[in-house]
Amino acid sequence: MVAEMRLADFPRFQTRIITTLLCKDTNQIKERKFKHLSLNERYRYGRAGLRDCVIELIDSKEPKYIYESRAVCIYWDNGRESCLVSSIPKSLFEASEVVKAYFDRWPYCEKQYAMMKAATCFYQIVGYGKKQEDDKNMLERIEKLETHLEQLHQELKTPLFQIAAKEEPLDTLFEEERQLKEKSRIKDGKRIQSQRNQEALESWMQSIGKIQREINKIEEPFKEQFKQLKSKEQRICSYPK
Repeated sequence: MVAEMRLADFPRFQTRIITTLLCKDTNQIKERKFKHLSLNERYRYGRAGLRDCVIELIDSKEPKYIYESRAVCIYWDNGRESCLVSSIPKSLFEASEVVKAYFDRWPYCEKQYAMMKAATCFYQIVGYGKKQEDDKNMLERIEKLETHLEQLHQELKTPLFQIAAKEEPLDTLFEEERQLKEKSRIKDGKRIQSQRNQEALESWMQSIGKIQREINKIEEPFKEQFKQLKSKEQRICSYPK
């Protein structure tokens, strides 16, 4: 994806790319990637809040290459969160238009339609007289999943408590990191900033890395249970709340 967006930046290519980074609550999108977040605004074509921002992505073919792009975070009223990454500048399309342009493509792409179902919880059938009925099979799956999650939380009660204590300072560290990133600029895949800010950013990143390693150490003896927990939490995020 990053390679395609980098290609579109060349003057001889007039392509404007819109793509997606899945649902934010699947943990596939790290909040640390976002900066220059705008105020929340309502989506003009649906039930959601939007925030325009900038996202930093790493090129998988060049791990040290940082790519900056526009992103639109979508906060659906049903509790889901999604993110669109776009090469379309704000001067051409506002946030609502970017989101609408992406979702207008659903009828032509089965994969995107499937993702739409997950994002908007399209798990109801319409009967005679426009009566909405719950999908009983879906409700049964959700109930079983919630039961399994409750059991896992009980089994992992102690390590989860320890992890919560370790995670407490992370929000402050993430905010300090974000502010320092906003003071930098990206040129040719590299971060440009003052020596002082670079040293401060490295310090914050080291502190974050230390806490994350300590959390991994706590999880290690319960590796399989945590794997199941994360998998089931991701699955339940695709179901209606």
